[in-house]
Amino acid sequence: MPIYIHLSNLILAKKTVEKKYLGGINQFRLDYFSNIDTLNQEDKELFSLVSMNNDELDIDTLIQKGISYSMETQTSDDFTIINRYGGALWSVSWISDNGIFAWHNECEKEKIDLAEKIANTPMVEINDLLETFQ
Repeated sequence: MPIYIHLSNLILAKKTVEKKYLGGINQFRLDYFSNIDTLNQEDKELFSLVSMNNDELDIDTLIQKGISYSMETQTSDDFTIINRYGGALWSVSWISDNGIFAWHNECEKEKIDLAEKIANTPMVEINDLLETFQ
C-alpha cells in the first residue's frame, strides 16, 4: 500500500537506501524503526520518516550516512519531503502522490487504484463505514 502522508514526510526509495545508506536497509530500519511508537512507514518500494514539521527532519544524519543532498539548492534526487499541507518541497522523478498517499512509480497498479479510491471517498461514506464498527 502506498505511504500515508502525515504532516511532514521525508520519503526515500528503498533502492537508494540499500545502495547508499551506511549499513543498508537493515541499519536504516534499526536507526528509524526501532521505536514502537514511531509513525515512520514503509511499503514495498519506499521508506517514510515522519515529523510534525519538515524542519524537525534530521537531514544531516542522512547525509553523514551516505544520502545525497545539495545544500546549495536544498534539494536531493535521493529523497523528497512531502508536507500534508503544501505538498512536496521539491519533486523527484520516481514518486507520485495524490495529497493523501505517496507511491513509487514502480508501485503495483492495484495498490495505486486503492489509494486513489480511499483518497476520493467522501467523508459522509467514511463516517457511515465507521458507524458500522461501533
